[in-house]
Amino acid sequence: MRNSEYQLIRFDNGTQEFYNLVNDPLQQTNLLSQNLSATELSNYNYLCNEMTNLVGTPSCQAGVGIQEHPQDQSFIEIYNLNGTLSVASKTPFELSLFDMQGKRLKTQTFAAGNHSIDMHEYAKGMYLLEAKTGNEKMTQKILKD
Repeated sequence: MRNSEYQLIRFDNGTQEFYNLVNDPLQQTNLLSQNLSATELSNYNYLCNEMTNLVGTPSCQAGVGIQEHPQDQSFIEIYNLNGTLSVASKTPFELSLFDMQGKRLKTQTFAAGNHSIDMHEYAKGMYLLEAKTGNEKMTQKILKD
């Protein structure tokens, strides 16, 4: 399955490969072997949904990572623990939770320190968590079981 910039290949054994055809026309670098940018993730999800519609079975891999802040991400640490997010930062920060269609579900500002965020009110599925502090921003994909 492909669009004008990306190609997603699903093999019979269930493995996948995902390529940026503009930057990597020879398909040398499988993007699924690294964290995806927000643009890459958006294209991956689009192609997964199209492939699912075509073949009739779910086609997306769970746990595909996203990284929008490629520099040192030490300003915040996020752990997903049984429906509760554990978040730690040395500086004040803002967290926004989005569904996979891009709808903002929640935004909250926190002081520096350790915090817990209850995810039990949300349905099972994938979410994007965006953290901001000053000029820094990080987006992380969260799987709620």
